[in-house]
Amino acid sequence: ETTGETLYALVMKDEEYKKKAEKVAKQEAGARYKAAGKDTDLNDTAIMDELFKSENDTIRNKIIGAIDRRTFQSALGRCIPKVKQQDVNELLVYKAFPETYFHPDIAEALSKGGKGPLTNPDLLADRILETGVYLFGYKEPRFLSTALMVGMSHSVSRNMYGGGKYTEETVAYTLLTFSFFGAKKLGISDPDWFFYWKVFGSLMGLSLDYLPDNYDRAKALMGNIHKRSCFPAKPLTVHQETLLSAFLTAFEGDTPPLLDRYIVDKVKPTFSDWCSSRMAEYLKSKGLVGKNKKESKA
Repeated sequence: ETTGETLYALVMKDEEYKKKAEKVAKQEAGARYKAAGKDTDLNDTAIMDELFKSENDTIRNKIIGAIDRRTFQSALGRCIPKVKQQDVNELLVYKAFPETYFHPDIAEALSKGGKGPLTNPDLLADRILETGVYLFGYKEPRFLSTALMVGMSHSVSRNMYGGGKYTEETVAYTLLTFSFFGAKKLGISDPDWFFYWKVFGSLMGLSLDYLPDNYDRAKALMGNIHKRSCFPAKPLTVHQETLLSAFLTAFEGDTPPLLDRYIVDKVKPTFSDWCSSRMAEYLKSKGLVGKNKKESKA
């Protein structure tokens, strides 16, 4: 959608820009993000040119506050160096991606993806590991273009594959697995972290109701979605069972084993650092977790 008070809508008001962005968004993921980051019409500088047009002041200030372009850019830049790439990889592998499978609508949409269903363990593993590079492009200033392309790809997927399964709730839930769990598990309390994800989400087309600007609000939003839509509040669907099984298959046996904190004969003391109550419940139901292991309530 290009309506509403979002950064996505502000950028997409320009029809020529929109047409070019839509063309790039339909490319394969790796090519899409590289093209957007390097294209002078679509890169971060071009996006800021659109966002900071005087005609956009009222809506932009409502979303990010009454700050100038330099302050905006500085706030985003301060967030990235605080997160180590290894920590991001662990967050994605152990926490963020498997957590999305506990939402039935996300699991169904992923199972019908146009690149091939992520029930294939090899595709699923590739998807998880490449996401860290796209979300945290340390070597190139492509944060805004990445966020915009994610928003565009969700729009394309919504129209082609997922139907009604791509909603504000499912997109917000996916983003919360990065922002909320990232803050919780990586010990980040800085406001810049949530500003970073607020900008990212708004460029994906999320409204302010789904963009918490601090930890407490993020926790409340995630809790509400869990109670309303997710396992164990609701039984697992066939799509969820299939994806979770593919996840275990994809990472069991890696060197070092990426699931060595989950599987019962490889559990380390760090198990409780990453395993959520939902994952612990699921693994228990499959006989993969010992009864005496500590569980996180995340």
